[in-house]
Amino acid sequence: MVLAGILFSSGIHFASGEEETIKPGEIHKKIACKESPNHSYACYLPKKYNPKEKYPILYCFAPDGNGLYFVEFYRTACEKAGWIVVASNDSKNGPMQTDAINAMFKDAQKRFSCDQDWICVSGFSGGSRVATMVAAGFKAKGHIAIGGIFSADNYNLPDMAYWLCCGETCFNRKEMEQAEEALKKKKIPVMLKVFPGTHQMPAKEVGEDAVKWLDDLRIKTIKGKTPCDCNKVESLPFCPACNKILMGYRCPDCKKLFFLDRDAKRKCPECNSKKIVPAELTVDGKCFSCQCEVKKESVCVKKVYYCPQHPDELYFKNTSPCPKCKKNLEVCDIVYSRVIIYYKCMKCDPEKELSEEKCPVCKKVLPKQKRCELSGSFPHINESEWGK
Repeated sequence: MVLAGILFSSGIHFASGEEETIKPGEIHKKIACKESPNHSYACYLPKKYNPKEKYPILYCFAPDGNGLYFVEFYRTACEKAGWIVVASNDSKNGPMQTDAINAMFKDAQKRFSCDQDWICVSGFSGGSRVATMVAAGFKAKGHIAIGGIFSADNYNLPDMAYWLCCGETCFNRKEMEQAEEALKKKKIPVMLKVFPGTHQMPAKEVGEDAVKWLDDLRIKTIKGKTPCDCNKVESLPFCPACNKILMGYRCPDCKKLFFLDRDAKRKCPECNSKKIVPAELTVDGKCFSCQCEVKKESVCVKKVYYCPQHPDELYFKNTSPCPKCKKNLEVCDIVYSRVIIYYKCMKCDPEKELSEEKCPVCKKVLPKQKRCELSGSFPHINESEWGK
């Protein structure tokens, strides 16, 4: 079941005078909904928020109605990604607070400049179940589900990307693992993160990883819907423990290795040098972060460009100059997607992807096929579509 009666707004803004009272870069504990003042939510706007631009938005639900906790939890993550985060002060475990949820959704859509193509949801425990139920009505593209996922009477999950996480001894861990298995069978992008602990919220760094993962998916969908042709494939280091491609930057001056935030200035975070260069994030064949032994993975590489004057408009090809201000575009990110090798027997089961080159039914040797890890539901641009 999904929440009935969600109204999907076209994003008409309230008067600018009202909007100015909600300052970007500050946590706002209680914003009363204009049309339903008895309902409220907490929120955070990134420091660079500009009503003339469009921003992804993350709607959050706590089991106890503590919206402020979720805004504080996601503040750093959403600042880095350039997202808006809002969290209901009224929705909590028990009967579904439909009116409160509708009021928050409508108010945020009207009050803020939201990207209608990238709405995400999140919640903890019963709040995560609420997020699952409202996702279809919100037309959500992603769900950060913490410590719970299925609603009480429905085990069908809406089609969107899922970042699942729970504690090692969480009583809902099996539920999260079942969800991961079901989503993989449907070829829906999914990530399961198990952290030390019980039925509890994770460290804020896990939230940062989740938002970054969803934002990478967003970038992959901006310029097209065709599957990647995997023409630019490189063999790069991969850390199984961190589940990351170990590519980032190195500073020749202080020798520091680091990842670089997409919206950060192009300089070393340690010594501010601007001589940074792309580099493998490995030390003596081990991950620079967790010291795990790394292995090589086939990776599809895409550079992402932007104009410093218009940072929300991204390009997968250097189309300099910027069509708006005529300044040169700059690289703001490099997207790495693992290449998946698979086989299909068109005779026995054309829908099933096999890991072995021989069909288990007819014993026929099958041709090798490949795709990017996130192609399909969330492909990134085919090079033939660049610049269109």
